[in-house]
Amino acid sequence: PLLVSNQTLSKEADHLEGFAPEVAWVTHAGCTELDRPLALRPTSEAIIYPYFAKWIRSHRDLPLRVNQWCNVVRWEFSCPTPFIRTREFLWQEGHTAHATREGAEQEVAEALEVYKNIYEDVLAIPVIPGRKTQKEKFAGALYTSTIEAFVPCTGRGIQAATAHCLGQNFARIYNVEYEDQDGRRSLVWQNSWGFTTRAIGIMILVHGDDNGLILPPPVAPVQAIVVPIPPSKAYVKKQLLPLQDQQLGVGGGGEGESRSERNNTASRSATKGDDDGGEAVASASARVTARILNAARAVQDALRRNGLRAKIDDDPTHSPGWKYNFWELKGVPIRIEVGPRDVETQSAVLVRRDTGERRTVAMANISTEVKDECKRMHDSMLAKARHQLKSRIRTVTRWEDFVLALQESCLVLAPWCGDSIVEETIKVRTATGSIAVPEINDQDGSIPNKEKDASAMSSKTATAANTTTTSLTGAAKALCIPFDQPPLPPGTKCIGDASREAKMWVLFGRSY
Repeated sequence: PLLVSNQTLSKEADHLEGFAPEVAWVTHAGCTELDRPLALRPTSEAIIYPYFAKWIRSHRDLPLRVNQWCNVVRWEFSCPTPFIRTREFLWQEGHTAHATREGAEQEVAEALEVYKNIYEDVLAIPVIPGRKTQKEKFAGALYTSTIEAFVPCTGRGIQAATAHCLGQNFARIYNVEYEDQDGRRSLVWQNSWGFTTRAIGIMILVHGDDNGLILPPPVAPVQAIVVPIPPSKAYVKKQLLPLQDQQLGVGGGGEGESRSERNNTASRSATKGDDDGGEAVASASARVTARILNAARAVQDALRRNGLRAKIDDDPTHSPGWKYNFWELKGVPIRIEVGPRDVETQSAVLVRRDTGERRTVAMANISTEVKDECKRMHDSMLAKARHQLKSRIRTVTRWEDFVLALQESCLVLAPWCGDSIVEETIKVRTATGSIAVPEINDQDGSIPNKEKDASAMSSKTATAANTTTTSLTGAAKALCIPFDQPPLPPGTKCIGDASREAKMWVLFGRSY
């Protein structure tokens, strides 16, 4: 159901409190005011778990796993961004119930690994797996696991997907119990995990360029676009020369006439304004074009037979150049050009969308070549994104370096004491109105090396050295506690309170 009553939603106080600013309420049906307002679901725990209480009776019913794709509504902000942060979005949400905490935690880890694999193996986007702080965890959960991505062009982190271990909190509220093998009644352990259409937005931001989308081959609706290139007039005239030689009786070589002179004579005859010459050129052009189209369609068919998503653009109303731009905008990974000389040599030209690299391949091997190129392209895109991420994570232990890293549009790995009050203090202290974004290297997303002593420079000077017209705003927050924790030297102080000893490394950054 899309609508949920306030009574059902408010059963879990922390859950309702966490979503209260985001809940949209239906108060009228037509002109009639409802007796009780109904919430548009911000998430589905309060809707699904009363049914869990009816479905689960025995240990034989566990584990119970359900999954659904649905739209949810969260009315929490004033400036929506398509795919990234919208008031209504489509997502997949899984809900599970288990007999033990160990079983629930194993499921959380497996769900997060599935999401990580989707981002890296399908979308070519590296992510950082970790756990949310208590302040940032899902409302009502025992803990939240997350994967965090990074957008190099804006310097912001972004939550890519989450998996929540809900513990027994919701089971206690909605009375979700089971009878174990000894006949005792016990509460189930529950999880929920979700993956949204935000993944599309992250893919666009991480890989796209000024020419449009760049789609990773595994997810591209069209992996290869075949563009036939019609013959030029010069090419057609050249093809007509042997025929004109025969018509003019000079095929064997006339007395006193060079081959060049014969060619010039034939060319003038083929291009003169009389009907015979024009018809000859048009007829020859049509024959060559037909051979090109047949070859291009054969390429498309061969690719499709081998499991590739291929399409031919044989629209005669647009030029090849127009088609190149159109399909680049769409982000199609591979363009295959088939022209008259390619037909002669039984070859085709492959062009990669991400690098613009061109190479000629034999038509006999076209399917293998395109498959291999798609694999190389995906690996290259992932490697580039990994380099961008790695080069933009700064490990710091001093507050001044923390601020400087944020000013340079980086994520910051810093020591933290684990106190939510200190976490909030960091957020408040970094909530400046406008922070300059440094110049970004278009090739690899890194920051050009300015010959300076960054630690000695004042914040104002560092900003002036790297300023563009773009600005980065908003407070930095704790994105996650990475699972991969570097060694923490004894005596390391908390980044937000130097009087307290740090307990862990936390990834901070400005985020969407």
